[in-house]
Amino acid sequence: MDFVKPVSFKIYAFNLPLKYPVIVAGKKLSHRSGLLLELGDEKGSSGWGEVSPLPGLHRQTAQECLDELVSAFEKDYLGNIEIDANLPLDSVAKLSSLLTSPASRFGLESAFLNLLATAQNTNPAALLNTNYTRAVYINGLLIDSGEDAVREIARLYALGYRSVKIKTGRHNLNEELENLRRILAETPADMRFRLDANRRWTLDEALHFVKGLPTGKIEYVEEPLKNPQDLPLFCAKSPFPVALDETLRQPDYRDYLSLPGVGAAVLKPTVLGGIRTVMERTKEARREGCSVVISDTFSSGVGLATHLALAAALSENTMAGLDTYRYLQQDVLTQPLTVSSGRMDVDENMNRARQVNRALLSNRITVYESPLSH
Repeated sequence: MDFVKPVSFKIYAFNLPLKYPVIVAGKKLSHRSGLLLELGDEKGSSGWGEVSPLPGLHRQTAQECLDELVSAFEKDYLGNIEIDANLPLDSVAKLSSLLTSPASRFGLESAFLNLLATAQNTNPAALLNTNYTRAVYINGLLIDSGEDAVREIARLYALGYRSVKIKTGRHNLNEELENLRRILAETPADMRFRLDANRRWTLDEALHFVKGLPTGKIEYVEEPLKNPQDLPLFCAKSPFPVALDETLRQPDYRDYLSLPGVGAAVLKPTVLGGIRTVMERTKEARREGCSVVISDTFSSGVGLATHLALAAALSENTMAGLDTYRYLQQDVLTQPLTVSSGRMDVDENMNRARQVNRALLSNRITVYESPLSH
């Protein structure tokens, strides 16, 4: 089967509790909400995609995403589209180009890709790369470097994690520095750390912080500076490589990606504008000698599974930023995704991601339904 023709498109809402509040760009979140897209073909196969803009990170709201998705389908009816197995993302390019929200583009591309994978009895990673990695290692996520950090890192280490991202720049600079020194000293020698300041420091503050840390266990420092124009000077003086995230959303991102001292590109598909865009950015990053880290934005299991598929397809050796899933108290999937020994089995989790618990969804909107679907 070289082509799959969608005959229905439905949108649902979800609202999931978090285990504990998460602060994103100063906004405190206790729940994760968004939209699930369901594409169906004439043989009864379904493909799911997620559109869940994160408050504080995305400019658009879920309602705005919903409005533009409905509008896009009114302009370019789904009945005119066929998904080519050889070029799955090209099949949806015209429709995706009508969407301004990166989260909407990601969700729509995901739904098309997952529908084709289900119809062909394979998984989306295999459609993107037949030689995909069968298991993806992930880095743990620690929102705070406070008093319980050493205990939490020890727990993650026992579960097989060997890399942890710690959010920095949230408290007094010297207190954080002292806490981090303690963490580095009291955690296993083979545990590695990624520090993410989310652009909270001045150049002087950032240099003071990194020069106060011992080398050996830190993989990189992600987005340390309030002013990215200071990155060339920071890179020249920092003892650690720099990872870019927010900077990659700027029009001039290539100028920073090519800086000596930049070692990693943190790619968020829901922010950059979908699967195709991330694959293009991956090629650019690799040309500059940078490793690539696929990073999630607190998606449900539907969205996170697509991140997993993309990380597997890219076959990157670096650990993916998918530990956000651990912060969900409940998921939309009948069987939650699993992590074993610090890694996620791709085939097993792709199968789980197809089984959505519709009882947890609400406000279904049938955007398009062909007579062929009856």
